[in-house]
Amino acid sequence: MWAIALPVLFAEVGETLIQFTDTALLGWVGTPELAAIGPIDAVIDLAIVPAVGIAEAMQIVVAREQRDRAIGPTFARTAGLVLVVSVELAVALRFASGPLGERLISSGEVARAVEDFIRFGSWAVVPFALNLVLG
Repeated sequence: MWAIALPVLFAEVGETLIQFTDTALLGWVGTPELAAIGPIDAVIDLAIVPAVGIAEAMQIVVAREQRDRAIGPTFARTAGLVLVVSVELAVALRFASGPLGERLISSGEVARAVEDFIRFGSWAVVPFALNLVLG
């Protein structure tokens, strides 16, 4: 049981440390940037859902395959599909962040901080999604 639980535990601890470090560093940058962490995290988590679904579907298909030769092409098709979907999501996030941020966030400074981050951070969805396929 520990052989399964220990890697998951380390992954969760690592994610918590990254979030702690982000929060601590953005606290030094400014209050609007610190306040923007919550909406940004929620947006990225929502944007990655289609890629999560595709990656989990691929894992189910691969687990049911009886032939080892079929696993490679299934993985390649899934990786290609996730790449296309994640690029589309990144572009949509990039161009929708400004209008949606102003509409959904009451503070103008926080909305600008969210837009500034998403302008560049939206492209992180692509490697994040491809990493899900490898997992």
